[in-house]
Amino acid sequence: MANPTPPYIKLSNGDVITFEKSGPKLTAVLSNSEGVLIRKGNSLIGSTEKAQANTIILEYPSPTPTIIEEVLAPPKPPPPPPPPPTEIEYSIKGKIVDSTNPNKNLPGVKISLNIQNDTTSNSNGEFTLKGKTTPDKKISVSVSLKGYTPQNFIPYYGDGTIKSDLGVIQLQLIEKSLEQDKIDSTLLTDSQINGLTKSIKTSSSFLQKKLTTSIINVKSRLIPLILTLIAGFGVTQVNKFFS
Repeated sequence: MANPTPPYIKLSNGDVITFEKSGPKLTAVLSNSEGVLIRKGNSLIGSTEKAQANTIILEYPSPTPTIIEEVLAPPKPPPPPPPPPTEIEYSIKGKIVDSTNPNKNLPGVKISLNIQNDTTSNSNGEFTLKGKTTPDKKISVSVSLKGYTPQNFIPYYGDGTIKSDLGVIQLQLIEKSLEQDKIDSTLLTDSQINGLTKSIKTSSSFLQKKLTTSIINVKSRLIPLILTLIAGFGVTQVNKFFS
């Protein structure tokens, strides 16, 4: 008998085990040296050829034949590594001015990216950031200058492409931001104050008045003091954190 199509296993008694595959099922087929079918093994899912062959060999009466030749299917090669992420080139420009005087360009402003790429604005307040990124590394831009409130930008359009121009960026002096914060902190209306005091049930009108006075004092004195202290660390526009 000519060699069968691999994979196959030849036994010492002349019998040959071949294999049939139907979808995920594998079946061992035992034939004699003339190619006459002797029997088939169980159709199993996930079994290997060697395991199927051993099952059939163990069913032989004594003496059990031995394997004299085996030509099994080579193992499947590992899947290829995923392709490297596609690099995206970006070039982002902009111009930075003083918010109180838009005709005043701001040179020396630090413009940084979260992917370790930064530059400074030139004498005209202009800057350009160039580099490469990948879709899984979203970039953000931060703009900062001593004495001014820093700003952050996510330079993407709605379709996920990177913007090429941030336009004119107006930086606000910390003192101006602090003034606005103090104004915002005093915008608690009388009706809101009255609502707060009435929510605390008490039969004493004197206590009601004292509580109202205390809230007004907190609003007009303590909150501006806190805002002044944290402005020293460059933190302003606090009301945005609560919106």
